[in-house]
Amino acid sequence: MMMKTRTPTLPYVAAGLTALVALAGFLGFFIIDPSSRFRYWLIGFDGMGSFVLIAAIAVAASVLLHHLRFKYSSWASVLPIALCLTIFIGGPALISVLMQIAAAALVGFALLSRLWNATQSDPASQSDALALGLLSTLSGLAVFSTLLWGMSHFPINYSGVHALLYVSLSIAALLIIRVEDWRLLGGLRRFSINAEPDLRLSLLIAPGLVACLTLLFMTALPEFGSDARAAYQSFFEHMRFNARWHHDPALAAWGLQPLGGLHLAGSVYLLGGESASRLQNAMMMLLSLGAAAMTAGLVSRTRLGAAACFSIVATIPLLLELTSEFYYDNTVAAFVMGAVLSMLCLLKTRSSHQATPFLVALAICLAGASATKHTSWLLTIVFGALCAALILLRHDRPVRSLCILLGSGIVSFAALVLPIAVFAYVTSGNPVFPYYNQIFQSPFYPPEQHSTPHTGYLGWDVLFRAVFDTHTFSSSDFRGGFGLAILLSIPAILTAAFVKKARLAMTLCVGLVLLFIGLSAMQNDLRLLWPVSLAVMALSTGLLSQWIETPGWASRLFIASIVSISAIQLLLMPAGGHGVPGVNVRQAISPKAADSLYRRRAPTAAINAMLDNLPDRTERRLFLSTLMGPYSTTGLEDGWYTYLARLRIHRSNSEDAMLETLQTLSPDAIILGTRGHRRWLNPSIYELVNRHAHTVIDYPGHQVFLMDNLIAFPITPEQPEDSQALFDQASGSGSVTGAERLVFNFLNQDTSIERFRVQFTARCEIQEILQIVVAVRAPGQLHEYTLTERPCQGEATPFQSTASAFMPQGSTRVTVEIKTRSGETEYAVSELSAGFKSRFDRNAALGL
Repeated sequence: MMMKTRTPTLPYVAAGLTALVALAGFLGFFIIDPSSRFRYWLIGFDGMGSFVLIAAIAVAASVLLHHLRFKYSSWASVLPIALCLTIFIGGPALISVLMQIAAAALVGFALLSRLWNATQSDPASQSDALALGLLSTLSGLAVFSTLLWGMSHFPINYSGVHALLYVSLSIAALLIIRVEDWRLLGGLRRFSINAEPDLRLSLLIAPGLVACLTLLFMTALPEFGSDARAAYQSFFEHMRFNARWHHDPALAAWGLQPLGGLHLAGSVYLLGGESASRLQNAMMMLLSLGAAAMTAGLVSRTRLGAAACFSIVATIPLLLELTSEFYYDNTVAAFVMGAVLSMLCLLKTRSSHQATPFLVALAICLAGASATKHTSWLLTIVFGALCAALILLRHDRPVRSLCILLGSGIVSFAALVLPIAVFAYVTSGNPVFPYYNQIFQSPFYPPEQHSTPHTGYLGWDVLFRAVFDTHTFSSSDFRGGFGLAILLSIPAILTAAFVKKARLAMTLCVGLVLLFIGLSAMQNDLRLLWPVSLAVMALSTGLLSQWIETPGWASRLFIASIVSISAIQLLLMPAGGHGVPGVNVRQAISPKAADSLYRRRAPTAAINAMLDNLPDRTERRLFLSTLMGPYSTTGLEDGWYTYLARLRIHRSNSEDAMLETLQTLSPDAIILGTRGHRRWLNPSIYELVNRHAHTVIDYPGHQVFLMDNLIAFPITPEQPEDSQALFDQASGSGSVTGAERLVFNFLNQDTSIERFRVQFTARCEIQEILQIVVAVRAPGQLHEYTLTERPCQGEATPFQSTASAFMPQGSTRVTVEIKTRSGETEYAVSELSAGFKSRFDRNAALGL
C-alpha cells in the first residue's frame, strides 16, 4: 500500500537517503579503513563461512522452488530449509523448546482471546491475528519466567516435573479457550504459503533468512561462551544435580537478579540438555525478529516493509554474540519488541475499549522484560511515559485507556516482578543486588555499585560512533559489530515528519532514539542497548518502507539499498562474535570434533565433568585465575561472582594467610589457571596448595589439585594411649603391620563440621580385600555408617585408600576401623592422616 503525501519528491528523498546510508557503510568499512579491512569479514568458506554457505544454498534452493510455479512449489520450497534444520537440530532439543513455546502460546491466548471477545465482536484482521498470536506467546513466556523462578526454590525441578507442567498448562488452556475464541484467528485464513511469488519479496527476505539459518545452525555447537560457562550453565547444572537453585548471594552474586530468560532456558535444559537451552535462546531471537518485522509491517502497511525489516535486523552482527553464546538479552529484546508491537496495535484504534487486549499485553510484556533484567526497569518507565503520551494524543477516551494500562501494569508487576525484588531484599538486604550497594549496604557485597568496563559515551556523534567506531564506543566489541541499521533512524525521522499518518510512529521512534542515547551515556554495552536498538531499527525501516511500492525508480533504489545494507551486515557478521567465527560445520555435526572443540575452548567444563564423576565427588571447588565453568556443587572463585571469597583470597599474601583462608573455605578441589592473570598469586601459595593436594591433574592451561582436607582441621585420635601410639606410628615415617583390626576414635567438638575423611597407604596380599569402616556417632545413637572395600595389590605394591563420611548435626565421635575381610591376613598401614571439613554457610561467608 502506497502512503499518500503532498510532497511528491518525498519517496525519492527517502530512497536517496537510504542509499546514502548503504554507501556510507560500504565506504566506511571496506574502503576508508584498509588496515582492518579483512580482519572481521566473512571471507571464504572455512570457519563460520561454512555455516553461511549451507544456509545460502538452502535459501537459494527454497527461493528457486517457490518461483518455479508448479502445483506444490510453495510447499516444496520449505523442504531445503527444513532438511538443513533437521541435520543440525536434534529431536529432543526441538521437542523441548516447542513444548515450552506451545504451552506459553496457549496460556497467553486463553487470556488475550477472552479480552478481545469481551471488547469487540468482529474477528481480528490478518495483522491483528498475527500480532495476537505472537503477543500471546510472549505473554505466556513472561508468566512462565516467574513461575519457574518460584519453582527453583524447591527441590522439584526434574525433567518429568517440567514436562508435566507444560502439558498440564496446555490442557488447562485448551479447556478454557472457547470455540468463539478460535474464530478470532479467522484473519489468518487470508495468509497463505501459496501466495503468488514476488521477486521483490524474495530479494528482500533472502539475506535475513541466510543470517537466521546460520545462527540456528550454530546452536548445534557446544557452549563455550565465558559468561555462559561461568555463571548461566552453572545454574543449569546445579538445578540438574540438586533439583533446585540455592539463591545464596554469597555463592553467586548474580543469582538474585531478575533472570527470567535464564529460568526459561534452564527449564528446557532439564528437558533436552545444553542444545535445548541454546535453541531456546535462538527461539527468543526469532520471536524478537518476528515482532520487529510485524512492527515494520504495521507502520508501512505492506508485506515488503516487514520483509525489509526482517533482513535488516536479522543480519545485525551483534546477534552472533547474543545467539551463538548464551545471553538472555534475546529474551529481553523479545519482550521489549512485544511491548512496541502492542503499542502500535493499540494506537490503530481511537477506542480504549477495543484497545484493551493490547493494553494488557503491553503491561505483561514490560513486566516480563523487568523480570528478566534489571536494566529493563528503566525501559519500563520510559515506555510507560511514551505510551501514556501517545494515548493522550490518539484515543477518544484517554483516561479510560490509561486506567486500564495502569491497572494491568500493577497486576502484572505485582505478580511477575515484585516477588523477585522482595526476595532479593529479604535475602541480601538489597532489592537490586548487587547493584547500588552503596545505598543498601548489603553485607554480601562491597558498599560500592558493581562496576563494569562500559563507562558510557555521550556526544552528538553517538550513532555514527556506535556504527563506525564500535570498538572504542564499546570496548568489548569489534568494529562493525553493531551493523548499519541504527543509522536508518535519521532519514526515517526526517521524512516521516512530512506524513501525517506516520507521526505517531515517528514520535515513538524519536523517543526510542533519545532513550538509546541516554542509555549509551550510562553504560554503552551493546548487549544492553540491543532491545532498544532493535525497536529503533524496526520503526525506522517501517517508516522508510512507506514508499517501497511507489511507482518508478524510487522503489527500486530503496529495495536495492535495503538489500545492500543487509549484505554489508552479513559480510560483517564475524565482527559480532568473540572467538565464534573460527568454528566450522564439522564441529557442529561431528560428536568427536565437538568434544575436541569443547575441551580446547572450555577446559573448566571438562574439568567439572571429571570432578562430578569421581567416586568421592568433590562438593566444594575453588577456582583461581580461571572461569568457574558449569559446576553443580558449591563453587568459589576469585572473581565477582563470589566476591567475598575473592577478597579473602587476594588478601592472602603469605603462606600463613593462605593456609588460614583454605582452612576457612575448605575446598575439596582447587582449579588453577596456569596461563596469565596469575601475578597476584604468591609462589609460596602455589607451593602450599601443591603440598596439601593428594592428587594433581594437568589440563590444557589448568592444574587441578584434589585437596587432602587435613589442611582444614588436622586431628589426632582422642584415646586410649595404645591407639595414640599406633596413630603416631602410622602417620609418621613408619608403618603399622599386623593381622588384627586397627581402631581409631576421633572426637568432634565443633558444630560446624560437615564431613570427616581418612586417608592412608596400605599393603596386603593380592587375594585379600581391605575394609575401612567409618562410623559417625552421637551420644546413644549411630548417625552414619560407611564401608569401603579395596582389593589388595600384593605385599610389594602399596596403594592409597580413602574413606569419608557425612557429619550430621550433633555428631560427636567418629570411629575408624581398618581390617582385612578374612581377619587373618597381615597388612601394613602408613602415611595415615585424617581431617574434618567445616560447613560453608552464610555465616561463614560473612565471616570472610
